Amino acid sequence: MLAVAGHCPEHGMFYKSPDDEDRLKWQAAEKQRPGFTDQRHCFDVHPGQKSVQLPRRGVNNYLDIYSSRQLLSAIGYQPFTYG
Repeated sequence: MLAVAGHCPEHGMFYKSPDDEDRLKWQAAEKQRPGFTDQRHCFDVHPGQKSVQLPRRGVNNYLDIYSSRQLLSAIGYQPFTYG
């Protein structure tokens, strides 16, 4: 993990170096990743306005391009927020 991107209601988008809390959240998300691979078909890329480019570049599954933490946040399983 090189950087953490976030959104502050007062200041907008920001980037920061990961701290201990970020690393713990990343490790917790990584432990849950095997559950995603059991349902790999659920993360298949389907052609859409933006996703049409992915298969052309050899990406057929979102598990191949997103981190565990991004996937958990995207499906609303465990939101990661900064205040």
